[in-house]
Amino acid sequence: MFRKKAGRKRKDPVQSRNKPYAIVSYMFVAIFISLVGWLVYFNLVKSEEFINSPYNTRQDTFADRVIRGSILSSEGEVLAATQTAEDGSEYRYYPYGSMFAHVVGYDSYGKSGLESEANFHLLNSHAFFLEQMKNEFMNEKNKGDNVVSTLSVKLQTAAYNALGDRKGAVVAMEPSTGKILAMVSRSDFDPNYLEENWDYLAADEENSSLLNRATQGQYPPG
Repeated sequence: MFRKKAGRKRKDPVQSRNKPYAIVSYMFVAIFISLVGWLVYFNLVKSEEFINSPYNTRQDTFADRVIRGSILSSEGEVLAATQTAEDGSEYRYYPYGSMFAHVVGYDSYGKSGLESEANFHLLNSHAFFLEQMKNEFMNEKNKGDNVVSTLSVKLQTAAYNALGDRKGAVVAMEPSTGKILAMVSRSDFDPNYLEENWDYLAADEENSSLLNRATQGQYPPG
C-alpha cells in the first residue's frame, strides 16, 4: 500500500488579499471608538471647564433665561446680588460698595474678580427641574446658583480701614488651606456707580483705581 504524503495546506488567495483590508477596517473601528470615548469624556468631564472660562463670551447668553445668582461671604453675608429696577431691567447691587470692589469685581463693561471667575456658576441654575419647567412654561427666569466665597466681612473691614487712603494692597490667607480671607486694594472705586464713572476710571492713570494691586501690582517682598 502506498501512503500519500501530507502536503502543505495551500493558502486561500482571497483570504490573503482581504487581510490588509481587514487591518484597515479594524483601525477605523478603533479610531471611531476612541473618538466616541473622547466625546463622552469631554461632555461629562471637561465641558464645564471650557464653558466656565472667563474668555467664553457665550456665557452671557445664559442671562436671557437665568437671573444671576448672588456672591456671599463665608458667613453668608451678601456681597453682590441682582436686583430689578422699576422698568424691569436687572442690575447688580454691591452692599459693601468699594470695600470688596476688586476681589468681588463687577459685571458691566466686561467682568472682573469673582464676577468673572464664577460667571458660569452664577448663570447656571440647579433649581428643582419641575420648578425650572414651570418657569419656562410661564416665560419666567430661573434663579442662578449662589457662590459662597472664603472672604470674611470682619477681616475685610479691618484690612480696608487699616490701609486707609494709602495706595497698596492687603491680603489675608489661611496658611493651612490657602483660602483667601481678605483681599483689599486701594485706590478703589464703587462698583454700584461703575457705569456713571467708567470713562473717568478708565482714563485715570494717576490712581489706576481699576487695577487690583493685590493680584496685578508688582511689589518687592516684605
